[in-house]
Amino acid sequence: MVDGSPIVALAEERLNRVKYLAGFPRLSVLRCLEIAGLNFSDIDAVTVGRDSSANLHKKLEFAIRNPAKLLNLARIHSKSKTFDDLKNLISNECGVEQNQLKFKTYNVEHHLAHTASAYFASNWEHSAGITIDDSGDFVSCLLSECVGDEIKPLQRIFVPHSLGTLYTAVCQFIGYGKYGDEGKVMRLAVDDNENLKKTVSFNKGGQHPTLFMFGTIHFPYQNKLEDELYFQLVGVKEDNRTFRVKRG
Repeated sequence: MVDGSPIVALAEERLNRVKYLAGFPRLSVLRCLEIAGLNFSDIDAVTVGRDSSANLHKKLEFAIRNPAKLLNLARIHSKSKTFDDLKNLISNECGVEQNQLKFKTYNVEHHLAHTASAYFASNWEHSAGITIDDSGDFVSCLLSECVGDEIKPLQRIFVPHSLGTLYTAVCQFIGYGKYGDEGKVMRLAVDDNENLKKTVSFNKGGQHPTLFMFGTIHFPYQNKLEDELYFQLVGVKEDNRTFRVKRG
């Protein structure tokens, strides 16, 4: 963004041709600066689409109720700290002196970042916002009201309830082993399938619907989805099998 206008957005995998790359986007950072005609010293602000301080009460509540998951939660939190010192990270990855990096870092809650990327790039002045994800900052769905230059969160749906996790389970069951292939099966969302409808219910409590997912897909993905439920949903008959949700 330069003076409030989007100039360029470029995914790292388009440059290094490595699908699902989860590392630092060194090539895309350098190329974006080149296209914009800027130097590292020209950067005023860098935003990160995650905020480890968001929804702490829900994380604590989950940890108290599921003490066996504490180790996995700690591991995930440790990974998220990779971006805590961006200046040091960019300096090491891009070969630039830290004294050239004068930007301020802004951490934005994951689903707010998703909503902002759509709403602020649109021509709408007042709209509804909904993001549905596997999970981000312990939230799987965010309902918002977008007005002018403000996004007002109305309701969050927290882990372990997640339609995104259901998509991950379906993906991996049919052979898409890499995390990130969910888009390839999203046409299931338009199927008028009574079996698939059994996986979710919408409870209209107050003004906003609440989504709950039934089954045993639970954060953070180490628990198994019971075959009886899964095969009932997809119409496949098998005995004595279990399916484990995993990361690619």
